[in-house]
This record gives sequence, structure tokens and C-alpha cells, in this order.
Amino acid sequence: MGLKNITISASSLGKAHDDLVPMIEDGTITNIESSGVRGKIGEAISHGKLKGLATMRSHGGRVRALVTGETHVDIAFIGAPTCDEYGNCRGIGGKTNCGVLSYSYVEAMADYVVAVTDCLVPFPNYPAHISMTKVDYVCVVDQIGIPEKIATGAAKPTTDQRKLMMAEYCTQVVANTPYFKDGFSYQTGVGGRIHRLHHLSDRDHEGAQHQDGLRRRRSDQAHVRPAGPRHGPCAGGYPGL
Repeated sequence: MGLKNITISASSLGKAHDDLVPMIEDGTITNIESSGVRGKIGEAISHGKLKGLATMRSHGGRVRALVTGETHVDIAFIGAPTCDEYGNCRGIGGKTNCGVLSYSYVEAMADYVVAVTDCLVPFPNYPAHISMTKVDYVCVVDQIGIPEKIATGAAKPTTDQRKLMMAEYCTQVVANTPYFKDGFSYQTGVGGRIHRLHHLSDRDHEGAQHQDGLRRRRSDQAHVRPAGPRHGPCAGGYPGL
């Protein structure tokens, strides 16, 4: 397509994104902003192959940068486990549930927003975690994530007794709060995530919903369609928008 000098602003980059390395080497991608970089992309940056800057921020720092305009996003691609044809996105109800779309919510401030989903549901997909008023296009693919590969890298289960003890202590704190009950929503970072969730799932609260923002993304044989109108009679057509 002839595109050059692209800045990638991602919540995290790992082995799933190794295919971006050739685009770093030929100058298609010249700057990277992320909370962390692993795999071949990290190696490429370490060997000076990135022509511009690699800026690392905390997840909160990334949100601040987007909100203040320090980082301006021209187009955002948001993976949504479920989405309707108007662009109402939710993190649940599909085959690759992740809970809520908190990491992606701020990205909907971009000039153009593309919702990528493998589960197109009837309108309205309510309550929407990201409203159709923020989405320009809906892209339907075969699969947005590979749950079987979630326990890799930093998320790989550990046998380290110290880490296991820390996971159990964290579980005790969560389980003894008044918020741990049927229907509660829990989001955690990648470190120690697997074991904390296993400990929580052992508790007698079968209705609890556990979530995280880690998903492998891929976009095979995509079908793209414009989302419903941002304005007019369909915009904000039901409570919560």
C-alpha cells in the first residue's frame, strides 16, 4: 500500500506480533508506544532496527497520554467479543469473552474506530461497553483470539512456591471483600494472573465472572462494513448511550 512512518500504539506487544518485524525493518513502522515489548519485536528494537522511538508507559500512563492528546490516534482497531452491526461492543457474550473492554475504551477517542469481532449479534448489543456513537466500521473475522494460547510468556503458570503463596494471599484479600459475590467482575494484569484466577475459581462463588485484557489477535478473511450512523435517529436509540 506504500504506507510508511507508522506509529504503533498498543497496550502490549509480544510473540503474537512478531510478523510486524519486517515492517519495522523496511520503515513501514518507525515508532512504537506500548506498556511492554517481548519476542522478536523486542529483539529488533534492542538491535537498533526501529528508526524512531520506542516509548514505554504504564497502562495508566498510556491512558493519560491518549486523554491529554500527547498521543494522537488516527485509527484504532478494537477487538470485541461481541458487536452488533451498528458498532455497540461488549466484552462478553461471544466465544472469546474477556470481561469488560476497559483497555480499549480510551482508544475509542481515535479519529476513526474499527470494531473487530468474531461474533456479530442482533442490535442492540446492550449494555454496550463501547457505544456505537464511537465506532465507524465493523469488521467481522473468523476468530479474534486464541484462548488456548493465553498461558504463555508472562502468563505461563509457575511452580515457584513464593509466587504461588503471593497468588493465594491476593486471593484471600479479594475473597474477603464485600464485592466478591455472584456477578462480580474481576480484572487483573498478566503477572500471576493464571494462579489467582485458579484460586478464585476454587471458591464457592460459581456466578463470579473473571476477566483479563490479554488476547491474541488475528484478522483472517475479514469482512468489513460501515457501522450504523453516529448521528441521527439510530444514534443513542436506547438507554445507556
